[in-house]
Amino acid sequence: MLQNYLKITWRNLKRNRVYAFLNIVGLSMGIACGLLVFWFIRFHTTHDAFYSNIDRIYEVTTEFHFDGTSYSRGVPPPTPKAVRDETSALAVSICIEKYNSLMALIDGNGRPAKKFKEGPGPKLAYVDPDYFKIFDYQWQTGEPQSLKRPNTVVISKAMAEKYFGDKEPIGRIIKLENTFSLEVTGIVNNPRENTDLPYEFFVSFATLESNKDFPYGGPDLDEWGGVNSNTYCFALLPKDFKAELFQKQLDAISKKYHGKDAKAYAHPVVKYSEMHHSERYYGPVPYKWIYIMATVGIFLIATACFNFINMATAQAMRRSKEVGIRKAVGGKMVQVFFQFIAETSVITLVALIIGFALAALSLPFLNEYMNLGGGWPRKVSWNDLVLWLFIVGLFATVVFLAGSYPGIILAGFQPVAALKGGISQKQAGGLNIRRSLIVVQFVLIQLLIICTLVINGQVDFMMSKSVGYETKGIVEINVPAPEKINQTTFRDRLLKIPGV
Repeated sequence: MLQNYLKITWRNLKRNRVYAFLNIVGLSMGIACGLLVFWFIRFHTTHDAFYSNIDRIYEVTTEFHFDGTSYSRGVPPPTPKAVRDETSALAVSICIEKYNSLMALIDGNGRPAKKFKEGPGPKLAYVDPDYFKIFDYQWQTGEPQSLKRPNTVVISKAMAEKYFGDKEPIGRIIKLENTFSLEVTGIVNNPRENTDLPYEFFVSFATLESNKDFPYGGPDLDEWGGVNSNTYCFALLPKDFKAELFQKQLDAISKKYHGKDAKAYAHPVVKYSEMHHSERYYGPVPYKWIYIMATVGIFLIATACFNFINMATAQAMRRSKEVGIRKAVGGKMVQVFFQFIAETSVITLVALIIGFALAALSLPFLNEYMNLGGGWPRKVSWNDLVLWLFIVGLFATVVFLAGSYPGIILAGFQPVAALKGGISQKQAGGLNIRRSLIVVQFVLIQLLIICTLVINGQVDFMMSKSVGYETKGIVEINVPAPEKINQTTFRDRLLKIPGV
């Protein structure tokens, strides 16, 4: 029976090439967009989920009570030590994120052999060994305890290849910001795409502690009154230990160390897995964007299915005699129905293959052309079971949505009326339903177009709106230890430079 369905399907599609081509193109575009939406949602809902203890990792944050209430992921630099000594956390780590680091590879004579500018984006972080108890990395060589010593650094496999090529990196020296000579003591695997901790240089926090005058970008390391937004505190809680109890311990720490300013500061604890979607802490993809993207994906697939239904029902008049003959020689209604389902399945399968290829080929370029900064993965994860379950579910859903109604219409023809050509347009296509589908299809398309135009207008406005001064030619300079220089003299010296 199945072989017969497929043989007749092939003959029908071969005879109606234009109909088959248009349906395949429409469905493949809808499926491609649906897959891209799936990859976007999957990418952002699995951020950092690969850490084995992700459900027990919490981040200590800061809540300010000055002019209103505001929040920051950053904490005062002494916070991790206090949390480590005075709470029930199994491990506590500080992580100070650094952008655009200047690195130099030192040769055997102590001179810079190569210089590298690492950036944009946070590739470097100052951490202590406990960082690797909280976030499990695969170590190729070395161990976390090497970061107890000042002037040490652990690097990723990619950075080891970039800086040292085929040579042994352990024991070699990298100079940071033309200030610290760092000894390479370990190599870890490269960071994954779907992580908010994309570090490839882990400098020992002891380096900052032994060089307290180095301007890392935040307050003094023993200062409770200052907060650098890139200074994070992570904690790993014991199993079955409630976050509410941990929060009470943090409240006690806040009162103890902030003293008279305790009312101005609080340190809420947040599950780390929620940070990526937190609007309060400026997470890159809040859940509302996940829901919006899911809605857009459903709209696009539904529109493609509606288009298929309209074209299929429009073809019903041409197939009425075929259905009449099949029924006259003993064909049952269910057989006619599944014949059309078989045709829909073949068209959908071809469209699914084309749509998957289009979506997969576009992945590496989406972030660049849409300027979303990591909105999509750059390649397909072929071993993702959820992806294949989604594809099977998408195939079944499209076949059901696109094939059921036209199949019922065709299977419902009366054989005598069909053979006499007495099938009306209303009977063949259900005019009211077809018109309704067309109206819904156009409404969805216009809604998506309007949303696209509005968003595009907003982005253009933000990019082109005057900020109130001429931005060209203005540069920002980070001044090391500004408190140690005469700022008036420094300014006068700069003004003597032609063009400044």
